[in-house]
Amino acid sequence: MLEGMVIVGVDPGGQDTGIVVRCGDTLLDASLLRRGTDDTLGAWVRGCVNTVERLVKSTQASLVAVESIVQPSWHVRERVISIDGLLWAQAVVGGLLVAFPDAILVPPNGHGAAPLRTYPSVIVGANERRGCGKARHLRSAWDIAASGERMVELAQRGAS
Repeated sequence: MLEGMVIVGVDPGGQDTGIVVRCGDTLLDASLLRRGTDDTLGAWVRGCVNTVERLVKSTQASLVAVESIVQPSWHVRERVISIDGLLWAQAVVGGLLVAFPDAILVPPNGHGAAPLRTYPSVIVGANERRGCGKARHLRSAWDIAASGERMVELAQRGAS
C-alpha cells in the first residue's frame, strides 16, 4: 500500500507537456504530450486537460501541481526570443486552472535538473544521458509534483 499524497505534476509546455503521477518516491504513471503542427490552441489545451483529468481519476490523485509561467528575458544570446511557446504553455496553465481550481501553482525553479540517478529510470532515457531528449519534461513534472506537495505541507503547518 502506498503512503502519502498522490499528486499529478505538470510541466506545461508550448511544444511538449510532461505529466507524472507520483506518491512519495513512487512513479504511478507518466505521459509526455507532443503538440502536432496541425493542432489548434484549443485542441492542444483540451488534450492536456483531458490527460490530466484521466490520470487524476485513474489514480485518485488528491492534488494537481502545475509549473507557473514567469515573464521571459526578452533577449537571449543577443537576439529577441519568440514567445510562441510561452503563449501555448500559458494556455495550458489556464486550462488546467479552470479544470482544477484548487491546483497548486509551482514557481519555476530548475525542475528536472537534478542528477539523472535521482529520478525513476523510466523517465530517464538514453537520449537524456547524451544531454538531449524529451523525457526532461517528465523529470520536470516529477519535481513539480514534489514541490507542490511541500507547498501544501508548509501551508498546513502555517495554518495550525
